[in-house]
Amino acid sequence: MHVCALCETRGLLLLTSLSRCSFYLDGRQVENVAQFSHLGHNVTARLDDAEDIHHRRCNLIGQINSVFCYFHGLDSAAKVRLIKAYCLSLNGCELWDLCNSQIERICVAFRKGLRRCLDIP
Repeated sequence: MHVCALCETRGLLLLTSLSRCSFYLDGRQVENVAQFSHLGHNVTARLDDAEDIHHRRCNLIGQINSVFCYFHGLDSAAKVRLIKAYCLSLNGCELWDLCNSQIERICVAFRKGLRRCLDIP
């Protein structure tokens, strides 16, 4: 935990000094923004993955609910295969900071979806 806090502090110091700088490209000033989307990932000025993980978690929950809505008549094994194949769009998750507390929340959402599929409380 101490290592993560140290890295976060260094990142914030770097961002504080960069936020005062002006960057130019082809004679035009590059706009500083707090957040932007790049290749489907939310990148924030704080260099924190929480927003991206939260966005992916919401997508996962919506996709699992879609499987239940459209394929409610299938057996549990088929639903599990559909969830594994079509609901786990976690491309780029290898770049997430594993110390982020949002990681556990996306795992919980996936486990709840599987338990719901298998009728397990």
